[in-house]
Amino acid sequence: MVEVAISSVALDRENASLYAEAGVKEYWIVLGADRAVEVYRLPENGRYKETRLFAPNDILQCATVPNVRIRVGDLFA
Repeated sequence: MVEVAISSVALDRENASLYAEAGVKEYWIVLGADRAVEVYRLPENGRYKETRLFAPNDILQCATVPNVRIRVGDLFA
């Protein structure tokens, strides 16, 4: 699941618990203003056990689709 947060960052972060509860294995929030991506992984008991922020120079590899690798900065070119 990928959300693009323009004016809804707080709501998108609140939605993380809904996605975790539904068993969504990986949830990304694209933070345009920060040129970053928040990634939530490992859902358990309605919460994600792993949360990580990827900066423009980081390579983000999708855990659920292993061949998907993205340099975060390329999302904002």
